[in-house]
Amino acid sequence: MSCGATWLARDATGTRALGNGLNGVYLQGAPGNTIGGETLVGIASPRNVIAANGQAGVKIEGAGASGNKVLGNFIGVNAAGTVALSNGSDGVVVQGAPGNIIGGAAAPAGALPGNVISGNSGNGVGIYGTAASGNKVLGNLIGPDAVGAASLGNTRAGVAVDSASGNTIGGPRSAQALSRATSSPATARTASN
Repeated sequence: MSCGATWLARDATGTRALGNGLNGVYLQGAPGNTIGGETLVGIASPRNVIAANGQAGVKIEGAGASGNKVLGNFIGVNAAGTVALSNGSDGVVVQGAPGNIIGGAAAPAGALPGNVISGNSGNGVGIYGTAASGNKVLGNLIGPDAVGAASLGNTRAGVAVDSASGNTIGGPRSAQALSRATSSPATARTASN
């Protein structure tokens, strides 16, 4: 499945919250899906605006939910990426699901960052459970607006990892922006601490 160029829980202008009571996008045990796509400057965007939902913006759950990609979306902000329209919990939740990609490590010239994940009522990204290994969070703007100029911080951590090992947070792209000024710092907690 591919889901792109959709405004989930927003009016036609992309500025007024009309949220769902639960998650904006929910993948349970479903492998190989793409939510969004590469966003190129000056080209029609496959970006989704996923905001103002009662729970997570995107939730990927279960051991079978692997190989999914969340790319080029505005999660927790308006269509311009300038105003917070919070999801009720984390922007993106990976619960017990291995091998998924939130953002991307490389993009063609003129591409915007992986996702803008800001303004959410929980963490920007939460990776939870011992089965949630091999996930990658790369090339995203987590906390600031779409151009990285203003703070729209998530209420809790930018990225939280709880009882999950072998995940990659951040990468070689200079667009990776996880800033203490815009979200709480990344946190990690395992079963042993």
